[in-house]
Amino acid sequence: MIAQLTGLFVRGTENHLIINVQGVGYLVWATRPTIERAMVASGPLTLEILTLFKQDYIVLYGFDQEIDKNIFELLLNVQGVGGKMALALISSLGTTAILSAIQIQDHTPLTQASGVGPKLAQRITRELKDKVSKLSSLPIYTEVGSTDPKTAAYVDAQHALIALGYKSHQVNQILKKIADQNTDLTIDQVITLALKHLSQLG
Repeated sequence: MIAQLTGLFVRGTENHLIINVQGVGYLVWATRPTIERAMVASGPLTLEILTLFKQDYIVLYGFDQEIDKNIFELLLNVQGVGGKMALALISSLGTTAILSAIQIQDHTPLTQASGVGPKLAQRITRELKDKVSKLSSLPIYTEVGSTDPKTAAYVDAQHALIALGYKSHQVNQILKKIADQNTDLTIDQVITLALKHLSQLG
């Protein structure tokens, strides 16, 4: 079973990429943020691989961040969620928004992903509520749905920025950076700092 691949990025599409490992090209399904980062990588790319066996072939799913792989595997536990849909969820919302939706039992954000209707979104939030608590490493805070005002400020800021059209993986990275460098910020202060960082990304 393939667990990890390190090689050079060859090309990518919206939902998969090809990585050249010692002259052998592997087609790996991946999230859009992973593919975008691979496209600008200046050297060898390392992907954690989840191998799924189909009836007649093998499918490789690749992740450059462990949290993405953890959430992907969790989503596969839900009936009706396959590999492509799990990737679509992570690509559309990002792991933090998915975890937040599950922890506060709000299925509505999940319906933003292609192919995810209200019934399936409700099933995801319901069935994974207890399982997400087992993850030891989350992008911002372990208790995303808690009443801690500091936590709530970051969650609300995240939802607001994604609603404004910013890419979820960029929002999550910037909010993590702000959280590491600042304490006791209001939602307005978090959004102001985040917008400043996002504007610098062009």
